[in-house]
Amino acid sequence: YTRIVIPSGSLFEGVFESGLKKAFPNSSVCRDESCEPSPGTQVIKLKVREFRVWEQPMNHINLAAMVECRVYGSDTSKPAGFFQVQHEVNGQSIGSVITTSSGFIHSMNKISNDFAAAMSEQILEKMKF
Repeated sequence: YTRIVIPSGSLFEGVFESGLKKAFPNSSVCRDESCEPSPGTQVIKLKVREFRVWEQPMNHINLAAMVECRVYGSDTSKPAGFFQVQHEVNGQSIGSVITTSSGFIHSMNKISNDFAAAMSEQILEKMKF
């Protein structure tokens, strides 16, 4: 038996930050509560509520995630808005019985990056209100 491990948190964080900078060039990212927003800015807090990865059928991975997004104005104690984004991909081929481990890893990285990009795009589209 093999266990599939995907560093989904760091992967999603990197892809989202890249997309955020393209969509909102003056934005900044804060990874903890120590950041103080400047007056007149919006704060968006993301929380990955669910992330699942499973293999089915053999040599195919499936990914599913749900991210909660809270939008804050000048009062960061109460959210001014809330939305969720869900995404799922199924049956993504990662190779065959004769694929090498580096081939599997390359395929899983591409699928994971594409998944994180799709999630990020959905969130960024909803942020452009």
